[in-house]
Amino acid sequence: VQERGDGPGVKLFLYELQEVPWEYWGNKVEHAPAVLPGGFPEEKVECMLDFANKRLGGGYLTYGMVQEEKLVLERFEIAVALAMGKHRSRPGMESTFSMSPTQAWVIQGARRWASLGFYGWTPKDWQKKISLLTPAQDEYAPVILALDCIKADFVQYERRHLEALLLKAYVGFTAVTANDPRPAEAAPPVSRIATGNWGCGAFFNNPQVMYAVQALAAALAGARLNYYAFGVDLTVGRGLVDRWISEGTSVEQALDELAELCRSGEEWRTSFKPGADWLKGKM
Repeated sequence: VQERGDGPGVKLFLYELQEVPWEYWGNKVEHAPAVLPGGFPEEKVECMLDFANKRLGGGYLTYGMVQEEKLVLERFEIAVALAMGKHRSRPGMESTFSMSPTQAWVIQGARRWASLGFYGWTPKDWQKKISLLTPAQDEYAPVILALDCIKADFVQYERRHLEALLLKAYVGFTAVTANDPRPAEAAPPVSRIATGNWGCGAFFNNPQVMYAVQALAAALAGARLNYYAFGVDLTVGRGLVDRWISEGTSVEQALDELAELCRSGEEWRTSFKPGADWLKGKM
């Protein structure tokens, strides 16, 4: 645990691990993330993944209204904590609450005070689409695990991309499930992490790849995952992970196979389309 920031009722912890211990690469893939329909039932989950921006909070004060911005604005204590940060920016980081490829933020004690009835953008009648929650509704505060994701500016994953994704997920899953290191004021380890199609929207990543990568990270960290599919058919990714389990495949062997699949199979490609942003700007 490197640094911490606090707000009223909220604690933020920054975890860092430079690499996966070499002995963990032999861990067997023993559990497939449980695939569940729809999105996170936030009032029920023990720990939920924030599909975060590199700068924690994303554009909650300026632009954007997707998962992270909505999460922060519904739990304004997080916004207060970000504004009251006790530590300074680190060299090479644009924001006080930024994270490097080897870091993850854990937020605890952030209750949901409001419900925003819009997503993707802020409508002109936004005031009519916000409702404040009652004290009975806002008591529960799941542990929030904030992980940024690489933005796919490529069509085909290379091994270095998969390794970067795996390390980031491993750092985060370890942060919320391991007993050591853990500050005295941190929440106890969680038994399940609610996750989903991490980085698969505006960052163009492939849900089948993200399902498989997170399964491998969970095998490294000893974590159990509930994977909310948000309507995506994950048959291909689930089939691969199920086979790894039945064959007693190690994480290292599985990563080798996934890298090979990404080199040769169209179903493992990103949704990035070269030139699409340029063409959009010219239309």
